[in-house]
Amino acid sequence: MKFIKKFYGPITSVFGIILSILSGFSHKGWSLLVFSLVTTIAFSIIFFLADRIFSLKKYTFFGCKNGTKMTLIIPSYWNRVDYNPQREESKHRYYKENNGKKTWLIGATTYPLTSTGGASLACKFSALISCKVTNNIEIKGDEEDLRNLEGAIFCIGSPTSNILSGKVLNTLPQNRAINFTTTTMKCWLRDEPYVADTQFDYAILARIRYQSDLYFICAGIDEEGSVAVGQRLISKWRSMPSYNFIIIYRVEKNTYKIEECTKILQKNEEWVNY
Repeated sequence: MKFIKKFYGPITSVFGIILSILSGFSHKGWSLLVFSLVTTIAFSIIFFLADRIFSLKKYTFFGCKNGTKMTLIIPSYWNRVDYNPQREESKHRYYKENNGKKTWLIGATTYPLTSTGGASLACKFSALISCKVTNNIEIKGDEEDLRNLEGAIFCIGSPTSNILSGKVLNTLPQNRAINFTTTTMKCWLRDEPYVADTQFDYAILARIRYQSDLYFICAGIDEEGSVAVGQRLISKWRSMPSYNFIIIYRVEKNTYKIEECTKILQKNEEWVNY
């Protein structure tokens, strides 16, 4: 399509000039002139329609209509203990230091914190979605009120850090469960769990439509896995299935290189390993 946009003008111009020259040496000149004009107009209409169809497919994010509201759910950690500067453990709490003076984050008792990985992914998702689908994007922490969410919902982080990720994965049948701990991930297709270590993480990228809601889960055992599969969704979403899927990846932590381990698709209400 880029080739057509770049060379369509010169091609049709040369085509029209050639036919015009031929028309000058033929007693059927008017016929050739009319033919060249009709052909040029017909090609213009064909290329215009092809471009519109291609653009519609290219910029439709998993069938979401332009302008549809979307929601990003990132891990959020509320401070469970009131701040008390007199306590010994206060020196281990949140603060910034400048010129030897500490500024304590007392506000942590009233709003949540999140990780740099979660914040980075939220920014990248927002940039992608605002360019391709909609700028009507809302970012929420997983411990906020998540009732009445609209549009596609993106959950960043495993159930150990994102409550909504766990609730969505719990909609899978009991014999098709995927469970996380702080160090492992267990899939029903494998007897042994996937185990994260200092070199590798394991993560799932899932599209799950439950009732009328569409969810995307980017969940690693550790943060590196969540970030890596989120980046994969951002960069490769055009080539991904348009129906429910779960893809398991192995992620190299130092480089964020990603390798597909297992692909599971839902067809005719059954989850099938491909």
